[in-house]
Amino acid sequence: MAQTDRAALLALYHATGGPAWTRNYNWDTDSPISQWYGVTVIGDRVVKLNLMCNNVQGSVGPNSLAVCFTDFVDRKFPFLSMAN
Repeated sequence: MAQTDRAALLALYHATGGPAWTRNYNWDTDSPISQWYGVTVIGDRVVKLNLMCNNVQGSVGPNSLAVCFTDFVDRKFPFLSMAN
């Protein structure tokens, strides 16, 4: 599951200007995702993202994120659009 979460997080990162985020510590590196800024992991699954006030903006395609993140984006990041 951790690889699926990593792929979904990287899709989010690249689709929302991750290199220009205010804080992107350890994102898109070989570091464990539990060490990526704003990511909380329990076991081997991402359970929380805290990227507010971090210059996250853009459009995320529904196929770019794992299903587990689609509802999260709708609820927590209303400034992101889900592109078709």
